[in-house]
Amino acid sequence: MSPAPPKGILVLPFSTLKAGSPALAHPSKWHGAVTLTLEEFTYGFVNTFSPEEAAAAYEKYAVPETGQIFYEAGFANFHLHPPTEVHFKSDNRAPLLIVGAEKDHTVPASLSRKQYERYEKSGSSHPRTPCAASLATRPTSPACLPRRPGRSSSLATHMAAR
Repeated sequence: MSPAPPKGILVLPFSTLKAGSPALAHPSKWHGAVTLTLEEFTYGFVNTFSPEEAAAAYEKYAVPETGQIFYEAGFANFHLHPPTEVHFKSDNRAPLLIVGAEKDHTVPASLSRKQYERYEKSGSSHPRTPCAASLATRPTSPACLPRRPGRSSSLATHMAAR
């Protein structure tokens, strides 16, 4: 939904670097486990939550993970065929939902917008809807959820109420 930047996207906001810094600051974390502190988790994933909600989300969702994904995304433009390579001009692909949450620190809206522009140039164009959610599982309003014209928004309303 808020995809990491593939090869060819040169925008790298400071907030993205800061969110990835626990892994990127130590080259030994390429294959090693990266454990986020509550402060790092809050900044990167639940920055719109209250301190109590952030602590609860940290206890429930935070697990150590390899730093490899940060290195693969960070150095994608320097490799011939990185794992993050996308064939933007391919017509043989399903529609893609790209969410650009304005308060997201890990994949801010500016980064999502650049990806949208690359896909738009390939002939795949879909409407944009503003969204303030910073955790994909917790949209702040029904407008944050995708809807096709003419379809019921009851699912969007249900999901926003969760």
